[in-house]
Amino acid sequence: MKKILILMTLLFVGCTYINQQSQASPEDELWQKANANLADHRYNQALFDFKQFAQLYTASDKLAEAEYKIAYTNVILGNYREALSEFNDFIVTRKSSRWVFSAEVWRDVLDDIVNRDKEVRTETVYIEKDQSEIDQLLEECRAENRELRERIDKLEHIIEGEP
Repeated sequence: MKKILILMTLLFVGCTYINQQSQASPEDELWQKANANLADHRYNQALFDFKQFAQLYTASDKLAEAEYKIAYTNVILGNYREALSEFNDFIVTRKSSRWVFSAEVWRDVLDDIVNRDKEVRTETVYIEKDQSEIDQLLEECRAENRELRERIDKLEHIIEGEP
């Protein structure tokens, strides 16, 4: 009887220890949730989760990656100006991060997009109402948009291929 009691106690303690070890911390749970939302194309929720992670876990070793993914998710959502600002901040504050090179590439692409947008708007103010000129300008803009989309797609593939 004493042996059975000792065996049951050891079994209970062992199961309790294993159960405690397998439970993820709130930090890990939020991190996994944010990445799952990003992978499942729930971008608004992923953005919210990464921002929450960055606010709650400022001492985390995953903070730099969370900040990068905030900017990256803004690119996907089309928030180019905000993403550009976040990538600029990231490059300044996270100089030793493994994500800096990718952030610099995104910064350059987004800078081109944001500034071209200004140039196109400025040009449309001064253009005359000649339909052929408007059609030509529209086609040039479409070609530039296709080129930028291709560059963004290539960057997305590079980023997804990183560990």
